[in-house]
Amino acid sequence: MWLDAQREHVISIIGKRGSGKSYTLGCIAESLAADSGQIVTGRSNRASLLFDTINIFWTMGHLPEDQSHPVILEQRSLLEQWKLEPSHVSVDFWSPAGFDVPGTDFPKFSIMVSDLEASDWCYLLGYDMIRDLGGQLISEALDKVGNSGWTWATRDEQGNVLSQREMKANKAYSIEELIECVQHDLEITSPSQGFATQTRRAVINSLRVLSRYELFARDGTDLHELLRPGRMTVLLLGMVPNDIRAAIVSVLIKKALKVRAETSYYEKKIVIETRDKDRFAKIIETGIPKITVLIDEAQNLLPSTMKTLFNEIVVKLVREGRNYGISVILTTQQPSALDPRVMAQVDTLIVHRLASQQDIQYVLQNLKSALPDEISRHGGPLALEDLIRELPVGYAVISSTDAQRAFVAAVRPRVTLHGGFEL
Repeated sequence: MWLDAQREHVISIIGKRGSGKSYTLGCIAESLAADSGQIVTGRSNRASLLFDTINIFWTMGHLPEDQSHPVILEQRSLLEQWKLEPSHVSVDFWSPAGFDVPGTDFPKFSIMVSDLEASDWCYLLGYDMIRDLGGQLISEALDKVGNSGWTWATRDEQGNVLSQREMKANKAYSIEELIECVQHDLEITSPSQGFATQTRRAVINSLRVLSRYELFARDGTDLHELLRPGRMTVLLLGMVPNDIRAAIVSVLIKKALKVRAETSYYEKKIVIETRDKDRFAKIIETGIPKITVLIDEAQNLLPSTMKTLFNEIVVKLVREGRNYGISVILTTQQPSALDPRVMAQVDTLIVHRLASQQDIQYVLQNLKSALPDEISRHGGPLALEDLIRELPVGYAVISSTDAQRAFVAAVRPRVTLHGGFEL
């Protein structure tokens, strides 16, 4: 079975812990960045971005060759059975600044402070942007520092203005500049019309905590460094706290969506308005290629029981991404924990073994193709839910809008070293 990676897809890989879902994600990731004709045909100029939430994909940079661990020996044996060879893939690894993976020297990436919107800050600091005064204060400070500019006022103990000076807006600002605005802006600190000292102090203290993270910088890593045609970029997020991790993924997805939407627009213009072909081509060169976004263990970031910032941006990604040339692949242990709006956009389900009746029923309700007329084992009938409970490791039920019916498949062995085993 071959997967058409040239077209846009939303794929969900589901399975209980140890069933092989991350292994399957790794197989797809290898193929997206491979040169070897044994696992891929043709050559793609797509960029791929893998959010590794548990730091198991750094082993893609190694081959299962001379190691003597039983799990790796088994992987080599499987490769021989499938008549496949270990093979290098085009992959780059990045660690978040300040959250290094021990024993590695991977390059560090950072997030540009001005790329975080008011909703991102409110999520990180625990405020409601509309109802909480802290959220309103953050929104106003961001607008002043980044757009309209602000007035630095020095006041005496009674709140009277002693001096003031105009501060210009700056599109590339730091957290320290946000703190200065909250501390000294003429309007924000006004005794009659501004924010209470207690509110300002709470916001400042929270911002100071975030300012200690190297991850948030005035000049973040350029998106073009992370999204390179024909290559897989793995962001190792396993050492990052959950809220910071969600903000990283949210900011990068929003930025990729925005830039990719602009690039896609001019890719269509160059076909329709041929007179300006050269000008459009130059604009496209400054954009980013088509993308495949891969997220491992998505249930950690996509709870269905509460609307988070990350929920909304991933829903936007799967709903709109196809129009701009973005594919999405998610893995999860708990399909029932995924936002239903995300599951509604999935065109291919890859289902490994599940044990929870709730999760099995959720899968059955979201199949993308017809069931076989009959499933049998050892000559006797077998219900699909029982089949899902009994699938061997490495096997999956696949249901896709591109297939006439659901079927069972064995996932090929990895050609790079699989990092999901335990010692």
